[in-house]
Amino acid sequence: MIAGKEKYEIKVLDNTKSIAGETPVWDSRNNKLYWIDFLGGKISSIDYEDGEVKSLDVQSKVGTVVLRQNGGLLAALGTGFNFIDNDLSKLEIIAHPEPEKINNRFNDGKCDCMGRLWISTVSQDFENGCATMEPLGSFYCLDTDLSTRTIIDKVIQVNGIAWSQDNKKMYLVDTCAFEILEFDFDEEKGEIRNKEVAVKIPQELSFPDGLCRDAEGTLWIAHWGGYKLSRWDPKRGDLIETVDIPAPNVTCCAFGGPDMDELFITTASFGMTDKELEKYPDAGKIFVFKTQVKGPEAFSFKG
Repeated sequence: MIAGKEKYEIKVLDNTKSIAGETPVWDSRNNKLYWIDFLGGKISSIDYEDGEVKSLDVQSKVGTVVLRQNGGLLAALGTGFNFIDNDLSKLEIIAHPEPEKINNRFNDGKCDCMGRLWISTVSQDFENGCATMEPLGSFYCLDTDLSTRTIIDKVIQVNGIAWSQDNKKMYLVDTCAFEILEFDFDEEKGEIRNKEVAVKIPQELSFPDGLCRDAEGTLWIAHWGGYKLSRWDPKRGDLIETVDIPAPNVTCCAFGGPDMDELFITTASFGMTDKELEKYPDAGKIFVFKTQVKGPEAFSFKG
């Protein structure tokens, strides 16, 4: 395929501004979008019908938030894994896989088709670009019985996670290596094996961060420091298109909306100079545009 540029009408979803917006997730049950400000220590939601925004200050860095099948949310905070009610008002601590590693924090995470949470940790030594060139984090799976397994013992910084349409492949962003990794995925056992590189990201696109998959099987990737999203065919490793976003640090993306054909994009204002903030006043906000393809609904945690 030849890389091209489609014309999309990119809008600001709401004026709420994050220091580091991340991990948007669409709740089709309630027509809400949830997202986090991982440096600002907040979990927020916006009602798609009336535009009402609610936020919960968790007084901690937030790694991710996912939907919970029984209602409410599951979030990864400095205190560990927490259940949160629908109204963003009550926290319930579950567990923490590495409480002794006080210099680590949770990073990106998503649920698989069986309702397990897959999530990584990363060193807090630096909060811009690649966190550290030492593998001080780990990649975990939180099972539905609330037990935690270590999947990869040492990682530098892994970010976005997605699965193929048939759930036989897992895709994982290796930010520092500029690679999208592909693993064979055993959905029954919750195991991965046979690591390969599905996509090699050119460094001129800047750091790959979060990602999501659409109904055609292609991957949409957010680029920290790149002012853009890119879309790739993971089977061939081909770049399909790029989409310019009016913010330097594009962090993550997710499909949603009533027809699942809208792409929500989180961004960060962290680390920007006064000149950059003046030039890109909407940095840190959520952007949205209609696509020509739909995306799948997010899997929920079944514990």
